[in-house]
Amino acid sequence: MAVAPIDEDDDENVLKLLDAPASSIQDLETAKARIGALLEDQQRKTDYQSRLEKKLLTLDTALSQQRDEVESLQRTLELEKRKDNADEESRRTERLQKTRKQEERIRNDLSDVLYRKLPPRPGKKNQVFELDTVLISFIRPNDNIRYNLPFRVDKETTLKQLRDDACKYWDVSTEDFILKTMGNSKCQNEILVNQCFKQGEIAQLRLEFKNKEQTSVTEAEYKAIAPRNNRGRGRSNKKADMGVDTVLKFADKYASSLKKMGGVYFLLKLRDSKPSEHCNKIKPRDIFIYAFLAVLTVFIYSAQNPSGEKYWLLQGASSVIGVSVPKPSSDANAVTSTSVPAFTEIKTYDDVWDWLEYSLPHVLWRNGTSTDQHIATYNMLVGYVNIRHKILKEPSPAHAHCDRFKGTIESLTGAVCSQMYIDKENEQVCSGRECQGTGNSEGYAGIEGNWKGKRLSQKDTDFIRGPANPYAFVSAEDNSKKHGIGKVHGHLQVYDAGGYSVEYKAAVPELVQAENVEFYKQDMDYLRRKNWINKLYTRAVFISMSFYNYHYDMWVALDLTLELPPSGLVVPSYEIRPFIPNLFETSTEYAITYILFFRLIIAGYIVVVVGLNEMSHKTKNQKAGYQYYISPNGICDVVISVCIIASIVTRFARFSNKRTSEEILMLTDVDKSYGYKSYSDLARDYEWLFIMEGIIFSAAMFRMVTLFRINRTVYLLWHTLGKTMKQGLYLCLLFVPTFWFFTMCGHSIWGSKLENFRTLSRSFITVFHMTRGSFNIADLVSMDTVMAVGYYLLLYIFVTFLLVTGFATVFIEAYYVVHLTSFSSGEAFSAERWKNWFIHPALLSCFHYAMTGSVSSSDKEQFGE
Repeated sequence: MAVAPIDEDDDENVLKLLDAPASSIQDLETAKARIGALLEDQQRKTDYQSRLEKKLLTLDTALSQQRDEVESLQRTLELEKRKDNADEESRRTERLQKTRKQEERIRNDLSDVLYRKLPPRPGKKNQVFELDTVLISFIRPNDNIRYNLPFRVDKETTLKQLRDDACKYWDVSTEDFILKTMGNSKCQNEILVNQCFKQGEIAQLRLEFKNKEQTSVTEAEYKAIAPRNNRGRGRSNKKADMGVDTVLKFADKYASSLKKMGGVYFLLKLRDSKPSEHCNKIKPRDIFIYAFLAVLTVFIYSAQNPSGEKYWLLQGASSVIGVSVPKPSSDANAVTSTSVPAFTEIKTYDDVWDWLEYSLPHVLWRNGTSTDQHIATYNMLVGYVNIRHKILKEPSPAHAHCDRFKGTIESLTGAVCSQMYIDKENEQVCSGRECQGTGNSEGYAGIEGNWKGKRLSQKDTDFIRGPANPYAFVSAEDNSKKHGIGKVHGHLQVYDAGGYSVEYKAAVPELVQAENVEFYKQDMDYLRRKNWINKLYTRAVFISMSFYNYHYDMWVALDLTLELPPSGLVVPSYEIRPFIPNLFETSTEYAITYILFFRLIIAGYIVVVVGLNEMSHKTKNQKAGYQYYISPNGICDVVISVCIIASIVTRFARFSNKRTSEEILMLTDVDKSYGYKSYSDLARDYEWLFIMEGIIFSAAMFRMVTLFRINRTVYLLWHTLGKTMKQGLYLCLLFVPTFWFFTMCGHSIWGSKLENFRTLSRSFITVFHMTRGSFNIADLVSMDTVMAVGYYLLLYIFVTFLLVTGFATVFIEAYYVVHLTSFSSGEAFSAERWKNWFIHPALLSCFHYAMTGSVSSSDKEQFGE
């Protein structure tokens, strides 16, 4: 069912009624209508306010839920950070125990001698052992040295007294420290010292920092406080629900509890990656070099591409070819229309000839009495205007290229089936009288005689015609070698440089301008009558010219293309490219050249110094050195170096020939010996200079980000993006068939009706814009509302919605995995560490030597005696 269109006139009437002043009300009906409109407007505003309030309430609820989730995740992250510190401490203790086995064994054997009295003599029985010495161990915060202190105790000494004395000795607060046994059991203050040790336990206590946020009891503490009977001991083996931090310490015995916590269970199964050593390869000089390279690139681009100049220069050229010119009223061809359409609106074969005969001279040459602004008002027309076309051979027999329709073509009078596309095999290559008898080019012999006759009879007054002969075919190789003409990329196919051409001077002396423009019109009229551009066999017409703007000191290459497919519809297109033929003329251009050579030195530094440093870093981390060149850093460095070298080579090879004055003098071609010269390829190379500058800048900025990984936040974000890209690539591969399915459906449904779906490539681009919501589907809706709505809805669900949510899920997962599996919070860069990183050690050594007169002890350790 079609959706009823909205009546915009009613809305405008209501708005006018609301905005009208009260004095305009003349009768009762008008007042009632005004009151009704005001009431409706008030009701709409009330409904809109209520909807906004409901939406605000929903957003507040969602925000509170998100805030609770963030707080929960922060608490979990804090627990995970503490777990890493505890694990690191246990690993350190284990290493010390392994390296000092002999010392520990001796200490255990002598413990009874150090902390117990002598055994009773043989004659004395029932003698009770008395504890008189306790060893207290203490490790200061942010320190790795263990301090041991023996204390004398008696029968009445409590643990509170012992803790107070120890805290007073080491000058720490009694509120922040507690005593623990070697079995990790906390000692209560009221217990006597000689009663806190088990039978055979070492009389040693540890003074540790009190954890005020601990909410769970460990397994060892359960055993320590359990009653001394069998029933009570069974209680200590009972496993209660414990937190994540406790479960992580006993992962080998709590597999059942871990499986209840899916996220933690799978997180523990992740392998720890090797600690990154990227900070060791990041040097201050590299950051400076890449930043300086980016600044130089921006300067080069800005100096040669001033803001706005190219835009206004090209807009002036495009506005000229977009004019519609009236036809002469006495012309018999003006029966179909009164004016020639603009170039972009050319649709028929007759429009092509009308534009060549009326619009082109209107754009280039005006009568001396005309005061209209045209292309030569602000620009200097140089060289020739080249009109070239490509024509097919006449098929023989008529169905030579359509064997499937042989019977149909033979049954129809005058039916001919030529090829759709032109190439070297089927292009007509005859010249003049050689073309007689070919059917479609019977008039070429007459063109040859007429053209030679005009050149001979009008040689004294002819200033406009060029050396090209419209009846002679010129191969692509000759046109490319003599005139610099290259391949042309049209909408339908790519065309080579060959074809039939005619040339006319772009600038004609004013004294003979009217007469020479008349020559041009007579030529076009004669070529039109001789069917020079054939309605059936011509596949493309090219109009090319160049001009120089002395205000911007820049040239413009203008190429117009008219493609004539066998459907009968003419497809116009054009390319306007600015360029400068010589980049070594002005003082600014010479300064840019010096900067380019200085940038070449930076490229050498990147290739040699940075490359060797990166490969050495790979080797130190047990990786092959060549892997640097297949990493993102290596690819960026190679791209930067190649683009810098290519930019210099291109400038010297393509833009260092003739100066501007010499180029203009050569294009004047007084003796008409050289002819037309194309600058299209040169202008395309000029564009590539700035494209390479953009690539250099982008790669330099990418390398700057890799160097900023010295900051932990940037480092974690870098790894998050890398992990997201790996999983996101797999997600994209899943959606490629779906996206291609919608592309083919759109091409099948609207390919024959809408320009945006005429080819698979354009359909792909159109569907891509539809997923972004930047495509106006009004044309689709106007054809079939149900089909358009259904297609767009399915496209949104299966591509846009699922793809966006999938990438969000992948990014969030990568974010939490990277943050939870990171090794530590990282050591903060103090002022001393920043100084040691930023200044080379050799310079620091020289500075210390100059200040103290001798080498410091730290320098001796670093550089040797």
